[in-house]
This record gives sequence, C-alpha cells and structure tokens, in this order.
Amino acid sequence: LEAGDAADPAGTAAGVGARAARAAVTIGAPSALALPLARSAALDRVLAWHDGVVVVQQPGASAAIAELVLDSLAALGRPVAAVPAPGRLAARVISAGLHTPAFATEAVARLGLGEGRR
Repeated sequence: LEAGDAADPAGTAAGVGARAARAAVTIGAPSALALPLARSAALDRVLAWHDGVVVVQQPGASAAIAELVLDSLAALGRPVAAVPAPGRLAARVISAGLHTPAFATEAVARLGLGEGRR
C-alpha cells in the first residue's frame, strides 16, 4: 500500500484488490495481492471477496497461533494456504516480479483455484 493510506487501510486494500482483479481478467492471468495489515472486520470482508487467501508464516512463529489464524481465515469461506516467509533477498526479487517462488506456485495449487477453469 502506498504512503498516506493509513486512514482507511481496508478501503485501500479493497481498491487495490479490485484493480488487480480487473487487470488479471484483462490479461487472463491470476493475480496476487499482499496485505501487510492487521486483520479487522473490514479487512476480513475484503479478504472474503478474493478467490483464496495465502498466509505468510514468519520463522519462529508459534504453531498454535498459526493454526488459529488459518482456522479463523477458513471461516471466511475461501480456500486458505500457508507458506513460509521468504528471506530478504528472495522477497525483493519476488516483489520486483523477477521470479515466482516454488512455494507460491505450490500454495496456489493447494488452493485449487485453477481447477475447472479452462
């Protein structure tokens, strides 16, 4: 999200998500949106609009907390998958659009979003 969007992060996320979805439909490709925000009821509504949710798990994070997060996201009625957080260099390469990491491809496969879409 861009600087200055702190007043309405869920609204900004909704707008960015809608633009990404329109662009993906236009070019016939999947899209992904990373939301580095604390969850709220408004943000959960935005997440529920999307085809799936991927959770990035930080190294050393509590397994019990991760399970609670995944369970609460599953309650939104969308497929959910978890992936490990990439290292700093890998994250920069990914953010620049230079490389799609194997864990991202595997997460999308686990979500089952491409099944039945031809």
